[in-house]
Amino acid sequence: MTGFTVRWNSVRRRGSDAREEAAFIRDVRDKVLAAFAEAGRPMGHDRYGAEVEKAYPAMRDGILDALKNYADEVERSGDGLKGTSHTYETAERPEA
Repeated sequence: MTGFTVRWNSVRRRGSDAREEAAFIRDVRDKVLAAFAEAGRPMGHDRYGAEVEKAYPAMRDGILDALKNYADEVERSGDGLKGTSHTYETAERPEA
């Protein structure tokens, strides 16, 4: 007979690791947000700075949104791993 074995407790642990990673990413996002706030409007007051200033909010928001979406996806993956671990645990240990 061929098949595979799943160590459900390892899968569950990886789900917890993913949640921790999502928290780390959110912390990075908060630090990036603080850096943007601290920098204020660093573009300068010349013609070139004025042009960059027009695109700055969209660039900043794109970076922050990407970090948020990444953290959310990592967290969803962790939740999925926890659900998967429960399925395998139940199959292996119906009394659990």
